[in-house]
Amino acid sequence: LHGGGFKAWTFDPVAINGGLLMPTVGVQYLTGLWTPVDIDVTKIHYSVQTAGASLTAGQNHVSLYGADRNRIATVNQDTAFASTGFKTAAIGSTVTIPAGRFWIAFLSNGTTKPVLNRSVGQGLAVLNGLHGANAARFGSSGSAQTTPPAGPISIAALTTTSYWGAVS
Repeated sequence: LHGGGFKAWTFDPVAINGGLLMPTVGVQYLTGLWTPVDIDVTKIHYSVQTAGASLTAGQNHVSLYGADRNRIATVNQDTAFASTGFKTAAIGSTVTIPAGRFWIAFLSNGTTKPVLNRSVGQGLAVLNGLHGANAARFGSSGSAQTTPPAGPISIAALTTTSYWGAVS
């Protein structure tokens, strides 16, 4: 376990340094996590700095994607994205994440998207290292999406948007 009882996180939450608006509606923003062993999880955690407004009902989600880039779980966040603070999205059942890379994906649609907490952007070379697009630690996927796709998704655009997230 990491600090705070999390089974995996993107980075230590003490490194959170502000927030960043989710730039484009209908685009999933992915933040990578790593686990050295298989883990069973029931919750996804993240933090909203500034609430979204006039969000489109049924089109705001937090999801988990495995190393194969297929969706493992998704939870609607219409209400959670419209308020600030630490968020816990209950998956509804236990899912097993195999050892290796996996992602938390954020998707929002509406007039004013939420501002999620993140670390300071360090540039692609630092944040994503030597990973190519489909293995990037931080990236984006798709366009004009209203629900998270089942996958496999393509992580086509590398990004310096390093949102914080964790699982337990």
